[in-house]
Amino acid sequence: MDFQRQRTPCSTGSRDRKIEACEGSVQGAVAASPRAAAGTAAFDLGEEPVLKLMDKYADVPMSLADACLVRASESLADPLLLTTDADFRIYRRHGRRTVPCVIPG
Repeated sequence: MDFQRQRTPCSTGSRDRKIEACEGSVQGAVAASPRAAAGTAAFDLGEEPVLKLMDKYADVPMSLADACLVRASESLADPLLLTTDADFRIYRRHGRRTVPCVIPG
């Protein structure tokens, strides 16, 4: 099974619930990060920017979780993503900037 190509949403249900679930997941990931500041603020990923990213990368395809992570990276000054998903070499934050990430292997 190719785990990199499995695409599942962060949650089931309405699109609003999926966005809320992704925001919670991203907040948890950032809070657990050793690079996180003591008072990390909550993210407001916004539904429209996340959906625009998914539309832009529909040919990859970009999952909702991937879009949430790219959007979260746009709101951090010095992001670093640890992932096994090579698609993050394709995705761009703020239109043209690569998503700083470490991809093992």
